[in-house]
Amino acid sequence: MAEQEVLTSLELVSTIVQWLRFITLEEEGIIIAEDRVPELPRGWMGAFAGLARANRAFFHVSIEVLWERMDSLTPLFGYILPGDKDKDGRPLNPLGFQKYKVTPNHWDRFKLYSPKIKVLSLSTNNAFDISPGWMAYLLDSTDRPATFLPNLRRLVLCSANTLSLFIASNVASSISSLDIDLVGKAQSEVLDNGRALAARLSQNAVSLTRLRLTHPTSPNIVAKVSQIVTLTSLHLCLAHGQDAGKINLHQLSRISSLESLSIEQILEPGDLKVAAIFPKGSLEAQPFIDKGSNWQHLLSLSVKANPTTQFIVATELLPVGLEKLELEIMADTLNTQMVLVPLVTTIYAGRNPGLTTLSLSRYGSHSTSVNPEVLAPLRNDIQYANFEPFIASLSDLRLLTDLTIRDIPFLCVDIIPRVYKIARGLPGLKTLILDPDAITILEADELTSPNLRILEDVAKCNPHLTWLETAIGLSGDTIPESPDNLISNHQLNCLALYSTVEIDEFTAKEKLDLARYIDRVFPHAEILMAEWAVNNSYWEPWEFVNDLLQFARETRERDVRLRGESKTEITGMRLA
Repeated sequence: MAEQEVLTSLELVSTIVQWLRFITLEEEGIIIAEDRVPELPRGWMGAFAGLARANRAFFHVSIEVLWERMDSLTPLFGYILPGDKDKDGRPLNPLGFQKYKVTPNHWDRFKLYSPKIKVLSLSTNNAFDISPGWMAYLLDSTDRPATFLPNLRRLVLCSANTLSLFIASNVASSISSLDIDLVGKAQSEVLDNGRALAARLSQNAVSLTRLRLTHPTSPNIVAKVSQIVTLTSLHLCLAHGQDAGKINLHQLSRISSLESLSIEQILEPGDLKVAAIFPKGSLEAQPFIDKGSNWQHLLSLSVKANPTTQFIVATELLPVGLEKLELEIMADTLNTQMVLVPLVTTIYAGRNPGLTTLSLSRYGSHSTSVNPEVLAPLRNDIQYANFEPFIASLSDLRLLTDLTIRDIPFLCVDIIPRVYKIARGLPGLKTLILDPDAITILEADELTSPNLRILEDVAKCNPHLTWLETAIGLSGDTIPESPDNLISNHQLNCLALYSTVEIDEFTAKEKLDLARYIDRVFPHAEILMAEWAVNNSYWEPWEFVNDLLQFARETRERDVRLRGESKTEITGMRLA
């Protein structure tokens, strides 16, 4: 009897099934993430379907799992409602209701199952359509629910068919997360559907906090999106060749609750016409820094685009109060636009002195090198050659905890030592990644890299640093002697040193000297190996250095255990 009471208790069975759900997701390697389109392997819910047939308690809690995440409306409109079937018993596409009348009982079953759906993904591959006539037939029913999916929280909408668009419009007032990437044969029709949906959202989306708008994007759509006052997170995608200056980006400042904004450009790197576009008018940063702003709560901004679009976005948005800024720079077939990156950064930094995270990185693997002949006219242009405003704006970011400059080409050959000089004044820095590129292959454009002694400066000036990746001037005969007067317990965890000289050319003694020096300065550091493929020319020698560092750490830890002394009493023990 006790066992029977357990198996019929809705509360206990619910707990059991939810744990089974968690275990199943973990075993299948399924990650449920807010920013990912939900993808569930076919057949993974078979066990829950079996539990649903055990008894009434198991039925109710199992359908909560079975219907929670759906990638099709067919179960609802083709099976729960009596949709017409083919000879094999499968719903016809488009859906119709010619054979059986939709009765109040059908709608009662619909109302039982539809509230279970929390996440719905509708793609062109799995979205059944319905003719306008049959859609009208369903909508005219007095027994249908006002909101078809009343508990839906996230909708991923890629299909632009009648049923998909209706559901999106119907749940506009209740969903909290929406992804839109409409696909269709006629671009004009896709654009019109996007406008209609944006208009609906602007009027009825009272719970929507997250919107990812991949396609379509237009001035009218952005204007409507700017009226969704509940948004806290927004992602916009710009089509290849779309002018960021003509889609009303400045209107987004009307969204007073917006905290995170992400803008992404679709770019074809080989398009010469797009690669040759430069901003028009004055390129002085200060006038843009001095302009007013209507932004209230925006804390995070991420822009993935080529440099010209980066500039347009920066001057259109003109945000203030940012804490996190990530710029992913897209390369192209010319790369002359790369000279704009310092200017864009200066505008943002000048307007947002409270930044704690600043990241400048290349997106993708396309080369950032510029043809020297093409670059020649820009070298002496003060708009691109004057780096003082850029350096000054970085120097004012006193609250930085994370600074990344990776694979970005600079005309300024001493950019690395100049940034290190700035880093000395950033005691709160936790992450520093400093590995820019030369702007051409010319020897005169080769960047100046500091020697290993810079690590001692970092250890002294950045006591909270836990991650360091840096370009370094490294050779076997320039490895400093381990400083006997330096007793460091710096907590740096990850270290990567990028040098034009491959250390596989080092002798065993030189590798030992290198490991000894690193161990003396950063006694807890491990060499970050993820940047190099296993067994390539970089991996093996750095793995050897890493093994030496690991040996030193294990030896110290063993001595602590054996002698019962604290680590602080033996911090002077290093590789001998």
